[in-house]
Amino acid sequence: PGAVDDPLLTPAGLHTSAQQYAAGNLCNPFASPLHGDLAGLPPLLLQVGTREVLLSDSTRFATKAQAAGVDVTLEVEEGLIHVWQMFPDLPESEQALARIGAFVKRHCA
Repeated sequence: PGAVDDPLLTPAGLHTSAQQYAAGNLCNPFASPLHGDLAGLPPLLLQVGTREVLLSDSTRFATKAQAAGVDVTLEVEEGLIHVWQMFPDLPESEQALARIGAFVKRHCA
């Protein structure tokens, strides 16, 4: 399971948000894509930090998508939290955004 020291997304906060979003049906693929049919998805770039609660879900999602024939790039960043890419002062943020740009360019050019 993912670490619980992410200040942006805690296990309790994730559970509460999911319950509200899914109206109690946590198996709804709109609430958790892990429960959906992933066949036919376009190439995916997943960036996840080792400190975030969604780490294990992200790795499971990548595995499930790959098994469905999806081209998946999974990047696991040591010591980073949920949505670290939005923090402009982190060198890892700039690097991640550059990789996102390269991924989009590679798959949309």
